[in-house]
Amino acid sequence: MVWNAAHLHLMINHLPIFAPVLAMPLLLLALWKRDEKAIFIGAVLLLVFGAIGGFIAVQTGERAEEAVEGEPGISMRALSEHEERAKTTSLALNIIALIALAALYFRMKRPEKFKPIYLIAILLVGAFIGSSMAGYAALKGGEIHHPEIRPPEEIGL
Repeated sequence: MVWNAAHLHLMINHLPIFAPVLAMPLLLLALWKRDEKAIFIGAVLLLVFGAIGGFIAVQTGERAEEAVEGEPGISMRALSEHEERAKTTSLALNIIALIALAALYFRMKRPEKFKPIYLIAILLVGAFIGSSMAGYAALKGGEIHHPEIRPPEEIGL
């Protein structure tokens, strides 16, 4: 079996969905255990990994698109919508990761200015929004190849 961009795309595209979801309980725990830096660092790393995964998924997406274009049963509408949603999601995840890294900086270098409730609340909301956006982009990606999850009007019902 020869690996190609489509394989990498399908493997990595789960990271931007699940990394922020996994960061959320750590962020809640970081609120409760404010003295435990490792918990907060773990949450920040997950948000950064989610952003990196989103970037890689977008970069491999174009070549994955080329691999399936023209195949029977492929929804070009879903493909186009998936691409747009993925780009927007990647941008959002990058912004969330930058906020997380800034929060980590303040947590480590300037603890007197670190207001954990506000920053962690922002990161929690960001993680939820980013993961939701990634989940919706993934749904649109699934519609490319799976007619059973496409809207009824597209499959002629």
